Amino acid sequence: MNRFWRHSALILLAMVLCAGSLRADPVADRYPQLADRLRCTCGCDTPMSGECETMKCSTRKAIDADIVWVETGPMRNDRMAVKLQYFEQKYGSRILMAPPTSGFGMVVWIMPWVAAALGLWLVFFAIRYWRKRALQGAAALSGEESAAAAPPAGDEAALKQVRAEMDRELRGL
Repeated sequence: MNRFWRHSALILLAMVLCAGSLRADPVADRYPQLADRLRCTCGCDTPMSGECETMKCSTRKAIDADIVWVETGPMRNDRMAVKLQYFEQKYGSRILMAPPTSGFGMVVWIMPWVAAALGLWLVFFAIRYWRKRALQGAAALSGEESAAAAPPAGDEAALKQVRAEMDRELRGL
């Protein structure tokens, strides 16, 4: 029985060593990494790793073939940026899911944030200006109204008459 366990251990060791050398398809491992960064150019704009929405997509097969060629051919060991540059040169910048982060692509990334910040700044100062103007107008208006509503100085008899009339009307309620 001791011999049986030795043979079983040797067979198990051989299986583990062989399993380590059997690897999955390298293209299948690397395909999603590249396909997630590329889009279908037929007009559906879905990532290449997803499903195309159009019935007869003519560009998807060509792009898929290029992805496999890049991952198995001479570019398989290149950095991702080099692979993306290859696709950008072949299909144009529209194939990239995100614009490049250098050159004009950096402007594409930054400009929406700059425009939003500038818009908020303009709204803040416009509201501040309008509020200041409204407060100045209200102060000027209230100054004019109080001057117009005040009885002329020395007209105490008229003031007493108005107060007496108001008292009578309020008692009647």
